[in-house]
Amino acid sequence: MPELTRRETLALLLAAPAAARAWAEGSSDWFPLFDGKSLNGWKPSEHEGTFKVVDGQIVAHGERSHLFYTGPIHGADFRNFELTAEI
Repeated sequence: MPELTRRETLALLLAAPAAARAWAEGSSDWFPLFDGKSLNGWKPSEHEGTFKVVDGQIVAHGERSHLFYTGPIHGADFRNFELTAEI
């Protein structure tokens, strides 16, 4: 399985607001993982200061770190899913 770069990972995370809009508009197939306001439900692997929310987007700047979803949706265990992104 190919590894994602930091830029690709961030792009995937930024897709969450689009999914949130689709979910809010009544599509029960989409679940928002990012609230656009905070990192609630997300956990950095190290260097917590690397990630912050700016203007509704997750911004990564600083030392190497990874951000993992640990929130309540599907017990943070996803398989066989589709992702929507606005880049």
